[in-house]
Amino acid sequence: MSETSEEDFSSSASDTDETNFHSWPRREETAPKCSLVFFMLGVTLVIPFITFVCAAEDVLAGTDKPTGLVIISLTAPSCVLKIVSLCFQQVSHVARIFLASGFMLVGQLCAVFIPNLGGRFAGICLVSVGTGIGELSLLMQAAKELEEIALCSFVVGTGVGGVLGALSYV
Repeated sequence: MSETSEEDFSSSASDTDETNFHSWPRREETAPKCSLVFFMLGVTLVIPFITFVCAAEDVLAGTDKPTGLVIISLTAPSCVLKIVSLCFQQVSHVARIFLASGFMLVGQLCAVFIPNLGGRFAGICLVSVGTGIGELSLLMQAAKELEEIALCSFVVGTGVGGVLGALSYV
């Protein structure tokens, strides 16, 4: 066996994809603008989700169904969507955000105004799909094209949205 020196490792490490990392099509945006926008998007994305988690017992009022059904309705559609999301990478980020907003709006309206349990569950599933589309789109855009501050602001916004969603229900 031949011995390898530290220089062998350092020279091979410099030939890696470091140059490719800097050649990604990242946009140089102003940090405060990206930070504020992604923070607000994170807040508005999570509030409906957390509100339905808090309202699980009220959604099922008058039935003998367990509250776990509401949690499954909130997580299962989003989980399936995230698994098959690789098939939809050609759709623009703007279209995805409008689609997510539409699903969330229609889902909330269904859950509020449809009196039967099936309609409420359909609304909850639509909110789940909207949340999944929005989360995937915003995370992909922040991670690939924008500054790191956008990703951090989105994560902080989702945390604040969780607190505000719970407060809006209390």
